Amino acid sequence: MKSSLKFAVLLALVAMACAKPASSKENTGTNVCKGQKDGTKFPDMKNCSKYIKCEKSKGTSKSCEGNKSFDAVSLTCVKSSGAVCFQASAPTTELPIVEDPIPECFSVSETDCGMYYDCNGVAHWEHCLEGYIYYSKLRSCLPGNVETCQLYTLN
Repeated sequence: MKSSLKFAVLLALVAMACAKPASSKENTGTNVCKGQKDGTKFPDMKNCSKYIKCEKSKGTSKSCEGNKSFDAVSLTCVKSSGAVCFQASAPTTELPIVEDPIPECFSVSETDCGMYYDCNGVAHWEHCLEGYIYYSKLRSCLPGNVETCQLYTLN
C-alpha cells in the first residue's frame, strides 16, 4: 500500500478513535460525518464487523452481513481474515508517532503522480481523472502519462 494512503487512513482512524458516539445507532458526539458526502463510510473503532455510514451529515451504525468484517482500507465488508481492522483502546493523551510528515498543500504524491494533497476546506488526498497527472505549478490535473509522470505535448 502506498505510504501516503497509509498515512491518510491512519490520520482518519486516529481522529475517529477520539470521537465519542452518543448512542449505538447514531454518532452525534464528535460527528465524523459532518460535511461528508452521503454514503461515506468509516470503520467502527469498537467493533470490526461494524461501520459508520454517513447520510445527511449524520452517522449511522451499520453491520457487515454474515461472518464479514469492515476493511478500513477498502471501506467495504470483506472476509474477516482479509480485513484491516483497527480497534481503539482506552483514550490516551499520547498520539502515535507517524513516520510520514503532513505533505505540503497542493503537492503531488511521491508514489502516484495522479494524486495530490488538496488543502481547500479539509485537507485530504485527491485523485486526478484517469489518464491525467497533477501539475503543481498550475495546481491542476492535466493529460499525461501516468507511468512516466510526463505531460502530453502537442507535436
